[in-house]
Amino acid sequence: MTISSNAVDVLSSRVRGEVVTRDHPRYDELRALDNKCRESRPAAIVRCADAQDVATTVRFATDHDLALAVRAGGHSAPGFGSIEDGIVVDVRPIDHVRVDPQRRVAAIGGGALAGAVDRATAPFGLATTTATVSTVGVAGFTLSGGISHLTRTHGLAADNLVGADVVLADGTLVRAGADGDEDLLWALTGGGGNFGVVTELRMRLHPVSVVDGGPMLFPLEHTERLVQLYRDWMPEQADDVSAFLALLTVPPEGGPFPDDLRMRPVCALVWCNTATEDRSHEALATFRAEGPVFDGVSRLPYGVLQTASDAAAGA
Repeated sequence: MTISSNAVDVLSSRVRGEVVTRDHPRYDELRALDNKCRESRPAAIVRCADAQDVATTVRFATDHDLALAVRAGGHSAPGFGSIEDGIVVDVRPIDHVRVDPQRRVAAIGGGALAGAVDRATAPFGLATTTATVSTVGVAGFTLSGGISHLTRTHGLAADNLVGADVVLADGTLVRAGADGDEDLLWALTGGGGNFGVVTELRMRLHPVSVVDGGPMLFPLEHTERLVQLYRDWMPEQADDVSAFLALLTVPPEGGPFPDDLRMRPVCALVWCNTATEDRSHEALATFRAEGPVFDGVSRLPYGVLQTASDAAAGA
């Protein structure tokens, strides 16, 4: 399906942002998603400059009976950030991050990425539960629940959503939260992206500065023992001690891993302890006694840990 040039001209005249169609030189770049197995050719991509652009685009799609997709970080595994022959509401230009350190709340644009939030909050010694890869969009991550390094201490990303600005299906812009529609906020906290287009999130912030973080890698044959230990040991720990356990293959490049581990299957623990240094080291000693083949855990700024997986993730 194509959109007539007259319709494109009408839409372009109504929005502050840019309308990109298939003949645009950046079309392929702007339609690309993180999951390269998912490929769609939308009829148009609207690079929305603000919430009003989003509302205008939603109404335009409705008036022209066009399917709609919302694009932010583009990391949706099923490819929800694009759509064949429809309209993509690209909110990436709406990427502001404003931090209120007194209220410990950040106002985050619907197109902002995790790394931008971490960089904005770090100077205040604050953080919220953003994704563990810095190029992931905050909106899609939060609306889907959002498990992060801080989840054990501070909850899911959705648990930290205290307000939002949302464009509904009829193009109406509403405010969700204590100062607006509380039921809509409840629906957004883990209900997915089905209630409207979120143009701003307001997220609760927590004191987080320096952590003990990084990967420990173990031989794959130690997996059974490590899973049992992790299962029995972790529930007994305070919430400020946290690690992800995963079976993975050491990436061929990126990260601090030695060459002899590249492309080797391993059992991994990726740590993020906000506990005091003494308590954290005591916890780490439990797994260091299991003989890791690589120990990359160190005392480092939280923001450094948040970008440590970028290269391996292809970000």
